[in-house]
Amino acid sequence: TSTTAAAGTIVTAVGENKTADSEYQSEITVGEDKAGLLIGMRTKLSIITEERQNIYTVPYEAVGENENGDMVIYLMETEETGATTTRQLVVTLGMENDLFSEIQSAELTDGMVVYRDAAAGQSAYMMSQAAMAEADGAAVSARRAL
Repeated sequence: TSTTAAAGTIVTAVGENKTADSEYQSEITVGEDKAGLLIGMRTKLSIITEERQNIYTVPYEAVGENENGDMVIYLMETEETGATTTRQLVVTLGMENDLFSEIQSAELTDGMVVYRDAAAGQSAYMMSQAAMAEADGAAVSARRAL
């Protein structure tokens, strides 16, 4: 098994989306670099429609809507006394996928702890510049996508 990146164009894609592992009979036109590709090979394909760099992302469910209709995240903050408080931060949404939402605000900084479930205020997600990857546990590192 190997991984090869190649630019190409989707000519046709026919199939039924039943699960995340759905298969599609597809015709792809690959650019000039065809190294390692042989006639009749099967492949797994990732289609990237847009990419952004140096952005903050949070789990999709961490974004909620406040009473004014603004999109918000809920931050867990620790006071000098050690007491934990919750602060609402209005954000602008950017790109989204099934798992993560890009958020924008002049107030966002690395190290912020964001509640994973905006509705329930449960579990936390810490903002950092680490590479995007899913982690287990209640508190995990939020990612700045690179």
